[in-house]
Amino acid sequence: SCSSSRQVSYLQKLNEVFRDTLIEYDARIMPKDLLTISVSCSEPEAALPFNLVVPASQTGINSTNLVSQPTLQNHLVNNQGEIVFPVLGTLKVGGMT
Repeated sequence: SCSSSRQVSYLQKLNEVFRDTLIEYDARIMPKDLLTISVSCSEPEAALPFNLVVPASQTGINSTNLVSQPTLQNHLVNNQGEIVFPVLGTLKVGGMT
């Protein structure tokens, strides 16, 4: 049978039901995370060594070439919570937000 939405219990008082269960969540960097880091400054040439670009790739599909845009290099967080960053070397990033 049909009933109005006011009579359906699962739609009522959702804010009251979930108020105590909702918590603020701070995402923290963990091992196996993949980070894309962009460095910028007033002199773009100074940031070039930090912003390594992965070249665009071409894929042939049914004699049609698809070209992707160049993207910044990703940095994989190792099991110790570290990444290897250009110029600076190994950086501890695990646990950061």
